[in-house]
Amino acid sequence: MRTNFCFILLFVLQISIAKAQKPEPVYGIAKQFQTNEWYTQQALLWKTETEKNPLNAQAWEYYYRANRNLLVCSGKNELMVDGMTDSLQGIMNKMGQLIPETFEYNYLIYYNGIYNGDREKYFPYLLKAYSIDSTKTEIYADLVVQAETNGNAIKKKEYLNKWYHLNEMSPGILNWDYNLLMSVAKDGVLITNGDNDTFPAWMLQEVKNIRTDIKVINLSLFLLDDYRKALCNELGIKYLEIDYNKITSTEQLNTIIGEFLMKNIKKRPLYFAESCDPTYYKTFEDSMYLEGLAFRFNEKKYDNIPVLQKNMEQKFLLDYLQISFSNDISKEIVYNCNSNYIVPMITLYDFYTEKKENEKAEHYKTMILAIAETTNMKTEIEKYFNNKK
Repeated sequence: MRTNFCFILLFVLQISIAKAQKPEPVYGIAKQFQTNEWYTQQALLWKTETEKNPLNAQAWEYYYRANRNLLVCSGKNELMVDGMTDSLQGIMNKMGQLIPETFEYNYLIYYNGIYNGDREKYFPYLLKAYSIDSTKTEIYADLVVQAETNGNAIKKKEYLNKWYHLNEMSPGILNWDYNLLMSVAKDGVLITNGDNDTFPAWMLQEVKNIRTDIKVINLSLFLLDDYRKALCNELGIKYLEIDYNKITSTEQLNTIIGEFLMKNIKKRPLYFAESCDPTYYKTFEDSMYLEGLAFRFNEKKYDNIPVLQKNMEQKFLLDYLQISFSNDISKEIVYNCNSNYIVPMITLYDFYTEKKENEKAEHYKTMILAIAETTNMKTEIEKYFNNKK
């Protein structure tokens, strides 16, 4: 029996080692985030695959992404950082020699070009990639951005519809964005931060006709001069001229943009998604009121608790927080998004505790602890509740 057990253990270990050395799909960090060690390992493994078969376009794409994710995560403006096996341009040069007519090469030459800040120059490569294979989902975010920044509403709707029906968008992120939209008052302007609080929100608007009254503005796109000018015209406000020669830090730039929006958008309710950097509204912190997954800017004081209650308890869809039936590769990203529920839920927990409505307070406590279990906030949250005793 002992011999058999040792044989089985050895067999299991061999399988585990083989699995650890198997190259795995590498996605953008907005879809799936991994450690630097994992990206380093995958860069080496996919490099080996490209050497085995130099015409394997998919291997080249994953090889490029592993190296790019290492560079992006480093936050450095260098050609190469620790863990990378080649420069991004070096990879593109090799792909151009070997597989220039593939989807992967044309998409990545665009993707690599916008990393260096030249979207328009490389856009024809994106269109060529789209013409080669329109079922590849990684292409749609860039197509939507191009349509949005060029004011092409028809193309934006077309791309978002095709993207949605490819069933690639994380259900958890769509749920979260639904609740984000439900946090905003009628005809509101919602300021968002990145991919996961912008594209799914646009998708829900354009495909499902959910909260089409809301204007969703992405802060990264707002930095584009022509797009910012078009937005200002649409909102009926003056144009914000940004002199980057006078900007000394990201925080200063954020403050300039935030103050501009709050001082000029007066005719429509203005909201900042909870996922936005607080530096955008730091100077107006006392005028920010939480109404769900977004803060409303309001110069006059008001009681936001009834609005928060109504949104959370009558408008939000929260069943997905308790159980999910989807095999979601973006679950870690979803967990990160879900951490934004903690502040509004704690606000309602404290409210119901003070009102001696213990059953409702316990309901929120249970949900908060469940969310904290999937994040790095468990210890902090448990400490908060212990101090309440």
